Amino acid sequence: MLPPIPSLALFRDIPLKIELPPDLERQIRAVADRPQAALTPADWPGYVDAALAAANGCVAHCDAEMARLAEQRFSMPDANALKQRLIGDPRRQVEQLVQQLKQKLANEKQEWARRVAKQMSDVATTLDQQIDTLEMTREAEAHSVLIRPEAKWLRDFEGWKAAVFDKWAAHLSPLLQAKTTQLIAPDVDAIRDLVGEPLAISLPTPSPMRPSSSCSRGTSRPSR
Repeated sequence: MLPPIPSLALFRDIPLKIELPPDLERQIRAVADRPQAALTPADWPGYVDAALAAANGCVAHCDAEMARLAEQRFSMPDANALKQRLIGDPRRQVEQLVQQLKQKLANEKQEWARRVAKQMSDVATTLDQQIDTLEMTREAEAHSVLIRPEAKWLRDFEGWKAAVFDKWAAHLSPLLQAKTTQLIAPDVDAIRDLVGEPLAISLPTPSPMRPSSSCSRGTSRPSR
């Protein structure tokens, strides 16, 4: 009987330190789990050959793993480039979209000012048409003649005026909210996709527009 070879006992620790392919791990276990004290002189050559084969398998596996990790390391993007791609580029794109949104809203503000001015012009035209139907009454007094609109015309005019401005105010506010939501939707969706988070954006409906006193004031004072 030959004395044990202590270095061969180290095979037992290899699977505990590195992950091995199943076939190689079984090959190492076959060497490590075989008691050296039970080996006969005739068994030793085969045992040593099995140990050398297992050792060569470990070396080949480690060489392949080091080559794979080295290739993986060199194929990885530069840290600064990765940071720019994952953080810098999305931030820059979001900032561009925000600026684009601001410009859109600024342009839309001018457009709505133009629309409101045109609608006011249309209302002024219909107002002139109503004034053209004005019917007056004349009442003689001691030293003058009192001229004033007929009571029925005044009632009809006040009713027409209230209906026109109420309809205009009720229509304009929700239309402004709907058009603005539609305008910003593509940019909001793009920002949401870039940041990867839901964006809760809700535009409140503006308060109904009230006509100015100069528009809503009727002519009810009699003139002499």
